[in-house]
Amino acid sequence: MMEPRVDYHVHTTLSKHAVGSMEEYVLFAVKAGLAELGFADHLPDVRTGGSRWTMDEPQLPHYVEAVQALARRFPQLPIRLGIEADFLPGFESAVAERLALHPFDYVIGSVHWVPSPWGGEGLITSRRFWRGEG
Repeated sequence: MMEPRVDYHVHTTLSKHAVGSMEEYVLFAVKAGLAELGFADHLPDVRTGGSRWTMDEPQLPHYVEAVQALARRFPQLPIRLGIEADFLPGFESAVAERLALHPFDYVIGSVHWVPSPWGGEGLITSRRFWRGEG
């Protein structure tokens, strides 16, 4: 038996590192025969209200509304409201409080920020990190 094809890790332009409209993703998912689609943009950084990798705080309610509107417009495709939330040591309560404000179907936990071998904190996707410099 073949498992249904789903995608629960779809970012939008709000996360500042994706291209295309949310509707284009939905139309492609329908064409590709996906059983479900889940949007999971990056939760705004609770330390700053946003970053170059996340949506900005004022965008969060609009993101939630946009996903819910798409779910109503495309009833043939179950569309889930997700979010990707970074683990930020010392900010666990702030992240939990922010998550509780919205009706997310799921949360992807992620670790993007780690102690940097060059001192301080750095994004794990740093080219220097992956080239082994340090």
